[in-house]
Amino acid sequence: MENKISIYGLSGSGKSCYIYAMTQAMRKGIKFANGNVLTVINSNIAQVNLLNSRFSQMTKGVWPPGTTQTTEYTYGSKLAFKAISDVVIRDYRGGIFTSIDKDDQEEVNELYKSFKDSASLAFFIGVDMVMRAMNNDVDAYNDLGIMQTLYAQFLEQYPEDKTPILFVLTKSDLASPQQLEKCKNFIKEEFQAFFGTGTALTVGLTAVTLGDNLSCGEDNQLLGVLKVEPTDGNIQIPILYTLYCVFSRRIMNELAKNKEYASYLKQNQIDLEKEKKRGFFDKIFNGKEKTVRASILSNQAALDNSKKNLLYLNDTIELIKTKLNSGIEIYDDGQLIQL
Repeated sequence: MENKISIYGLSGSGKSCYIYAMTQAMRKGIKFANGNVLTVINSNIAQVNLLNSRFSQMTKGVWPPGTTQTTEYTYGSKLAFKAISDVVIRDYRGGIFTSIDKDDQEEVNELYKSFKDSASLAFFIGVDMVMRAMNNDVDAYNDLGIMQTLYAQFLEQYPEDKTPILFVLTKSDLASPQQLEKCKNFIKEEFQAFFGTGTALTVGLTAVTLGDNLSCGEDNQLLGVLKVEPTDGNIQIPILYTLYCVFSRRIMNELAKNKEYASYLKQNQIDLEKEKKRGFFDKIFNGKEKTVRASILSNQAALDNSKKNLLYLNDTIELIKTKLNSGIEIYDDGQLIQL
């Protein structure tokens, strides 16, 4: 799906809490230098009630329970109140990578399918787990390795499917700036196959936090200070990066539509010239000029609309780029790039 974003996380990574907080932040929106505001809003009442309820728990000092089943959320993205695209965020159940049974090929196939039909994949990893792995915690180290193994196996089966990837280091408030930099370097070293040249992969790496000194006390008590304004703790970066991927895919599809409609119009013009050359009686009994002209109008309108969509998507992407100039590293085929 051109508008699907798949989110995965190791147990305790905080990916679902990120979705609850991001929903609140992006409802307010991101304001660009030109004054335009980009919003990402869920309008499904049942989903909104669930998301609001979970976030309300956080504001009352309680961590919501982790996800035990995969959940799909649908958001509408708008720039200056003009609709751009619906976006489907699929939140895969917590710890899916480490709880797959060795014989459970059905769930492996479901993962592979999600890798294949998404516009972007986001892997959420807690900084606390990374630091444990860095300190030779074998379980943490192995859990990180499973993510790489499964995706590498997927690429073996589907070598042409180069879905953009984003590594999100959550709970960045648990680390000092120096420790966080070490965590990022550790991810790039341990997942070096993703960041290497010759892969044709686009890979992002960022770190986010939902507040200051956040931790979990007794009975899931949320300790610390929660901060979820649109630009607090890089909360906007994962959704902006994934939207960039979604809109980029839509641009490719619109370009294909442009080419298709232009081809139809070219054939319409050929058909119209043939119709004009028909004799008087041939036109009466066999003529299709009216139908051809109607087809020309229809295809021209479709082409004009597609060009309009393409222009709007391009303008939106250019705005998003300005917010991805910091807070994220993006590698294209192993090379660090600036969007």
